[in-house]
Amino acid sequence: MNPAPPAPAIPRRSPRQWIQLLVGPVLAGALFLAGVLHSAWYEPEPSDCRSRPETVSQIREEPVVTQHPKSTRLSRPSEVVTCNTAPADGPLSFVSNGVISRELTTSMNPADIRAYYADLAERSGWRPDPFAVGLYSATKPAGDCPWWFVVTAEKDGYGIAVHFQPIGVPADDCAWASGRPMLLPLTD
Repeated sequence: MNPAPPAPAIPRRSPRQWIQLLVGPVLAGALFLAGVLHSAWYEPEPSDCRSRPETVSQIREEPVVTQHPKSTRLSRPSEVVTCNTAPADGPLSFVSNGVISRELTTSMNPADIRAYYADLAERSGWRPDPFAVGLYSATKPAGDCPWWFVVTAEKDGYGIAVHFQPIGVPADDCAWASGRPMLLPLTD
């Protein structure tokens, strides 16, 4: 009878390998816990947050929303308004905003799309952001909170969006005017 071969040695993980293995779940757990605690302790003030019909009409007429390169196709414009904000000094800060967006379908490369919309925006009175968000971003004066135009690369083309401040949102809740906001996709 032949003796059974010895079991293979189980490789030992180094401390660095353990850290790499655990950092993802620990970070995900911390973010989840922060979200749960935030929603449990934060009670938003009642507000009359809603869209701005006149602003929406004006934005829908903007060249950056209506014009596009000849070899492209624009989807119908859609509007989304989000009012789930937290105080700017809180642990998590979300921006209240409305957005008019369209999807641009094309085989053009990002540099050409950026150049087209940068030229169109600047000819239409938009001011380019010093630190672009997405492929291109710019603002246009509009009361306490300017409109914010952003072009992003998407899975099947590009996103064209103009953000605005809804009615009932405090004037200081305008992240694109006061800092470098982070884009989160909004869907309807």
